[in-house]
Amino acid sequence: MGHLWMAIGLFLVGAVVPACGKASVVKLVSDCESTDGWSSGAQVSADAHEGAWSVATNLASGKTNFFTLNYAATPDLSQTYALAFWWRVEGDGLSDFKIKVINYPLVDGMQAVYDIWKPTDGGVYPSAWQRATVLLSEYDAIWGERPNLTARQLNFRAVRWTMRSQMPGRFTTI
Repeated sequence: MGHLWMAIGLFLVGAVVPACGKASVVKLVSDCESTDGWSSGAQVSADAHEGAWSVATNLASGKTNFFTLNYAATPDLSQTYALAFWWRVEGDGLSDFKIKVINYPLVDGMQAVYDIWKPTDGGVYPSAWQRATVLLSEYDAIWGERPNLTARQLNFRAVRWTMRSQMPGRFTTI
């Protein structure tokens, strides 16, 4: 394939206290049934691993692409244990995939960055649906020039670098 397509699906977060062995509380961040709160260019897709829908976008070749969900109307995630979601890629050229969470007081309002996939994870990114789970207290980096005390955002950061294709790619999530 000469394009890259990514999908994100059904966002779940669990407020789990593992040491106590309590059952997890699951909060829905997005049901992906509409593009409300998502970046421009987001599309609802019936291609979903779990649930009925996912949200997809095309990725431009040779650049860093951002796909954002503003979730101000949903519960605060800053005290949540983990964030889990399904994702998949079609096409070629993905060279890095991260998620950035902005939700004060998490990392004092800066961007908590979590690596989801990189070439050292096995070279070829998966084309089948994959579940990603990040422990919000175990971020890989903190980015940003200054804290944002009001935003609640999930920023998916996909770097697409390919010499073979200049066609758009696509990203989808459930």
